[in-house]
Amino acid sequence: MNQVLKRRPKSKTSKPAKPSPRVENNAKTTGERLGGVTGKGFMPGRSGNPGGRPRTRFLVEAIRRIAAEPNDASGRTKAEALAEKLWKIAFKGSLAAMREIMDRAEGKPEQSINVTQLQAPFADKTDEQLRHFVETGEWMGESDGSSNRPN
Repeated sequence: MNQVLKRRPKSKTSKPAKPSPRVENNAKTTGERLGGVTGKGFMPGRSGNPGGRPRTRFLVEAIRRIAAEPNDASGRTKAEALAEKLWKIAFKGSLAAMREIMDRAEGKPEQSINVTQLQAPFADKTDEQLRHFVETGEWMGESDGSSNRPN
């Protein structure tokens, strides 16, 4: 049953093997067929993973599961005990605890940005001038090496 396979010695006159025709350039073998050899491969302009990586929330789910467990004999959940502890810390004067409670209860306050100073240099420009600036980085008629920044 035990067979020993012996290799044949290489002949000094043997020619190197020709590459298989299937190894040639894909464009030649497919005849420029979309989707590769089978026609089921990647198509131009389409993602191979259109849905993206699946969203996994294992940590959040575990925290919610643990928070819902009973904490003590009184039947309070761990989430309720944690909230009570946070209140006690806030009443002792912890600004961070107060901020956390307010952010969770009322939501974080919206931040606003004043953009009027950014808009001023563009206010007197025409659409054509703005398009030219976006495409070239220069204002129309200002290719003399002066600043490319808006006035």
